[in-house]
Order: sequence, then structure tokens, then C-alpha cells
Amino acid sequence: PPLFLPLFHSTTTTSVQSDPCLSDDWTIRQPPRHSQCLPLAEVTLAQKIKEAGYATHMVGKWHLGFKTPDYTPNKRGFDSFFGYYAGSQDYYNHESLCWDGGFKNWCFENVTKDGEAATGIDLHQNMDTVFGNTDYSTMLFTTQAEKIIDQHAQQNRQRQEKGEEATPLFLYLPYQAVHVGNTPTPNHPEYALDQAPQKYIDMYRDVLDVQRRNLSAMVAVMDEAAHNITQALKAAGMWDDTLFIFSTDNGGPVNDKANNYPLKGGKGSLWEGGVRGTGFVTSGSPSNVGLHSLGINHQLIHVTDWLPTLCEVAGCSLNGTLPLE
Repeated sequence: PPLFLPLFHSTTTTSVQSDPCLSDDWTIRQPPRHSQCLPLAEVTLAQKIKEAGYATHMVGKWHLGFKTPDYTPNKRGFDSFFGYYAGSQDYYNHESLCWDGGFKNWCFENVTKDGEAATGIDLHQNMDTVFGNTDYSTMLFTTQAEKIIDQHAQQNRQRQEKGEEATPLFLYLPYQAVHVGNTPTPNHPEYALDQAPQKYIDMYRDVLDVQRRNLSAMVAVMDEAAHNITQALKAAGMWDDTLFIFSTDNGGPVNDKANNYPLKGGKGSLWEGGVRGTGFVTSGSPSNVGLHSLGINHQLIHVTDWLPTLCEVAGCSLNGTLPLE
């Protein structure tokens, strides 16, 4: 059984959520940023956990800046990265709208000759752009995460056969779901704010509002993805030693048919509907990973708590980080 966190608090929007999750930095204390990048002076959770001997991998949404390669995941503590840099994109063709960046010939122009925001392929395997992929992103990212889990388990078996110690794994998997996609434009009528495979949309055919129906389908795919990740960990023999954390990045956007009832407000607001959301921790064997109290934890927890908490679990030092929140 999981440990539910009904008083888990995040931030009002996505990028400012990724920041304190990975760096413990409370974004309102940051000076104005250039190109919306996490400052290089900030030490990330991945960097600290890597120092403790973990293999570190990221799949999914970065959204912490890419004005130069030094700001990207591979330079911020992750051994591998598969995902996208910007804040939102099309779920199928993986094109992102005009997001500020600085890679020569990788950045997107301000506007097209028609006055529309330019788009560009924003799917990357480490530092290389991935072209031609049209898999639905939630499923694509799940498949990549499953591969990492399987490969990590195989590598550890090989180490143990040689009499070497196994290497622990830190996998950061921020899904694109259920963020909106791209707004349709005359040049890109295929874009849509809420996208999901048709069979999942059909599960909610009784929901009359089309946008709410599609959003519900997106959540269903994400729920299934979480299940598939746990199954991959079980198949790899890792589930009993896994600390599995699920948390939201912000409240649902009420203007896009999300519902945060009974909380007031939504994404972008400081009401509890904007900053309080779903969170739980679980494991195949809770006592193995330090979970000694399950059920419901009514204590307040904030996203900035993750870095020092997980560092304590992983045994990493907080030396070198900026003052913690």
C-alpha cells in the first residue's frame, strides 16, 4: 500500500515546479533569469545522487532551459536523457512552439513569414535530435523508461557475476501528460490542446464536453503508464528495493476543463487548487526503502522537500548546494 500525501504542495506552474524538485530552489527567491534557465550555480538532485554512486537517467520534459548545452540534462547530472526541452509540444509529432533557446540552428525562430509562431522538432536522445518519431509521448516515454530499467538490471547482473557491487538507479520521469499540446494554427491544423489515442477517448464517450473527454483520456494513459513502470520494475527484480514517488507539478488548469474540487482555483493561482495536488510514495517492500508508516500522512510537504529527503535516503552529501529552503 502507498503512503498518500494529501497535503503535498507544488508550485503554480510547470517550470517553477521542475526547478525546486531538482534543485530545492524556491523560484520566487531567484533573480530574473536569462532565457528561463536554471542557473548553473544551482546543483541538481541528479548531480548529488550521482555523487553517491547512482546511475542517473531522465526521460520526459526538461523545461529548465537550453540556451547552451551546459544547461541541458546531460550537463546537469544525468547519464542519459530522452525527451524534450521546452514546456509543451504536440504529443505525436513532437514539435514545440517558439521557445527561447540558444543552440545554433537548433533554436526556433520568433515567427514564420505568415506571422505564426515557428515550430521545430524538440525530441532528443542525449544531445542528438530524434527525427521522424510519431509515437504518442506518454507511451513513448514509458517505453524508454522500461528499456532503462531492463538494461540497468542486466548490467547489475553482469556486475554481480564478476563479484562487483550493484549500482543503484535514479530515474526521473516527468511526463508531458497531462499538459496541453499546441494550439491549432492555419499552418498546423493537426495540432490540438488535448490529445490521446482514440481507444482511450472512447472509454469516456459518455462525457459530453469534448475537451473534458480528451483530458480524461490523457489521464487514463498516464495512469496506465505508471502501472507499466511498476510492472517493468517487478520484471527486473527491482520493485522491492524501489522508492516510487508520484507527484503532480501544479493544480489543474480550470480554463482547460480541469477540476480541482473541492479546492479553489487552479494552475497559475496561489489558491490551494493551484498549488496542492496528488502525491504518494510506495514500494514493493516499504521497509526496505525506509517507509515505516503507510496509509495517509497528514503532515505538510512541499516540492522543495524532495532534494534533501531523497539525498538522505540515497546517502548523498548536501555539500556544494546553495542554501536549502
